[in-house]
Amino acid sequence: MRAAAFVSAIVFTAALPSNGASAQVLFVNDNDNITYNTDTILNDLVATGLAFDTYDIPDMGAPPDGSVLGNYATVIWYCSGDGADLGLWDPTAQAALVDLVLAGKTLWLIGTDALYAQYGSAPVTFTSGDFALDALGIASYDVQSYGDDGGLGCPQMDVAPGVAGQFAATLLWSFSTFWWADGCTPTLDAEAVYIMGPSSYALFGAQSMIHFHPSGTNVMSTFFDPTLIDTYANRVLFLDQTIAYLGIGTGIAPIADQRPVLVVMPAVNGGLAVTSREPLRDVDVRSASGQCLHYEGGMDRRHVELDLYDLASGVFIISATTTRGSRMSAKWIKE
Repeated sequence: MRAAAFVSAIVFTAALPSNGASAQVLFVNDNDNITYNTDTILNDLVATGLAFDTYDIPDMGAPPDGSVLGNYATVIWYCSGDGADLGLWDPTAQAALVDLVLAGKTLWLIGTDALYAQYGSAPVTFTSGDFALDALGIASYDVQSYGDDGGLGCPQMDVAPGVAGQFAATLLWSFSTFWWADGCTPTLDAEAVYIMGPSSYALFGAQSMIHFHPSGTNVMSTFFDPTLIDTYANRVLFLDQTIAYLGIGTGIAPIADQRPVLVVMPAVNGGLAVTSREPLRDVDVRSASGQCLHYEGGMDRRHVELDLYDLASGVFIISATTTRGSRMSAKWIKE
């Protein structure tokens, strides 16, 4: 029988104001379209070692307001490719995000169709009073891959010359091309991190990841979904590099110091025991690349034992959803 090591959880919860002290970073899930993408980015964030809480808009029924967002030094707002009814464009949420940005905190917006959800197809020019201009440093929404390149899609993202060396030179995709990535023009206080490429591509140079940083402000907008980057290792590298570039996580207590909510450990009978302070609705086991290897649902208990004897050794992500909709994950190393 192979031995099984365990690592206590990095906590993913549907955040409320009272639990904001557990981490300085809040991940807001604003995606109810391809939900596997949300699972993927959460699993990839686990691999970076970043401690964070989550707020799930589809589960909570409304976007977070200032009473939630104000508890965090950094907000990662994830829209994936969902282009309909995003909480991002709720006036209350936008006011809270503007307050967050003006307070000198960090905002990282990720979404292929984040702008499309509000404005439809490009082009659109923004003026004072528009969230895109005031909070994101975006002067205009110019083009969409596939929609404005004759149906080709963007083959790759190339790092902008000004940030070369701080990010991977090229991002490739799990598909041959990326559809509907946005190209935008930044304001004078912002610049591109990634642009569409290669040089032979019809929309070459369109700016798809933009850092807005006037004095006291730190906002990153990624107008493509990194869950479509070609490999797990490259996705984690992209997240690591962006986290480092933005200074996210500075001062966060080490993971070992966080009070675990989800704990995984070898079971007495040789399987894997999963325990939570709250009753669990379902549990799934994924490989490091995100493939679902085991799933159990329809439960309502705090302790579950999984039959995982046939799994080869490796690193796995154990994820669980509580009966009230909170999502939690823990890394498990099977030796």
